Amino acid sequence: MNIVNQKTVRVVAAVLITCSIVGCGEQDRAGRGSKDLIPSIDLGTTIGSLVEMSWPESIRLEGYSLVVGLRGTGSGECPPQIRTYLVQHIPTLYPDRKINVDNMISGSDTAVVLVEGIMPAVASRNEYFDVRVTALGGTQTTSLEGGFLLGTELKTVGTFGITTKIVADARGPVFVDKIGTSEMNKRTGYVLGRGKVLDEYKVNLVLGEPDFRITNSIRNRINELFGDGTAKVVLPGRLEVKVPAKYREQKQRFISIINATYLSQSTEITGERIKIFIRKLASLQDAEASEIALEAIGNESLSRLVVLLNVSNEQVRLRAARCMLNLGSDAGLATLRQIAMDRGSAYRVEALESITTGARRNDATMRLEYHRGCCVTTIFP
Repeated sequence: MNIVNQKTVRVVAAVLITCSIVGCGEQDRAGRGSKDLIPSIDLGTTIGSLVEMSWPESIRLEGYSLVVGLRGTGSGECPPQIRTYLVQHIPTLYPDRKINVDNMISGSDTAVVLVEGIMPAVASRNEYFDVRVTALGGTQTTSLEGGFLLGTELKTVGTFGITTKIVADARGPVFVDKIGTSEMNKRTGYVLGRGKVLDEYKVNLVLGEPDFRITNSIRNRINELFGDGTAKVVLPGRLEVKVPAKYREQKQRFISIINATYLSQSTEITGERIKIFIRKLASLQDAEASEIALEAIGNESLSRLVVLLNVSNEQVRLRAARCMLNLGSDAGLATLRQIAMDRGSAYRVEALESITTGARRNDATMRLEYHRGCCVTTIFP
């Protein structure tokens, strides 16, 4: 066989393999195929079909503290209830130092502030978020610029003065926004990425009918996919699931993956599931659900997903590449970059978000060290 014929055979073989996986003809050109091409068969029982899921929503938080390091732009006014609280709280921040809190509050280089933030939904321990600091109304504080927020206890809005759980804390340099406002308000500032969640918040799974055997099976399946300790049985018929670090910034996706995870598996049925969801994704039939289902199946999907990186439909390529990136494979990264660089693409933002999320996930250790080490300035020399 000559060289030309060898190349022809290889090309034809590649085309046949691609067609056997994603289908040919109108399906690829139009980005959709006939539903009759994808038979409806029983693929098994998903976790989502067995349980009701619930999780904590975003929570508004508030607290009171002191911004220090101001150069005469603060004030000494402070409501009695808040002063009493600060006199008790601030010494706990510096147990090895003797501090006259009344003198600190009364100076013009400090300002008493309201600290506000929103704790993310299904928050993880040590997860960071932004907080806003505002000089108290009726005080003579003119600017918080250049100040530093002392450690602040954050509780659910409306619970100050009540013995309730401290759910987060915050401390750090105050940033005053000087961009995009016609009249700059220096009495309000932000502490970026320095609010910190103190506890772990979990997703709850509740079976319609308590069944210890099924509950254990669900726990084992989730832990098999995401690591020991991810799911814990609380009662027969109830589990708590914590969001893995990998999905800390994709919590809703993690919840969707749990929903789409099959309770039982075998080589044969897994292969059938992959084949069907690949064909659905290629034809954009239930595209979002198919993408999530393939990610839930895991790395076994990768060899089939890679074929979709070469189809003509841009949305299919985006979804396949994003799914692969979430499974830990960089094979689709070039596809995401190509879409992200195309200013005419309708999927440019989604591609950019996928790349950014993947980069943040891979750089988690660096970001943690940043939060630990950034801006460690203290007012005490």
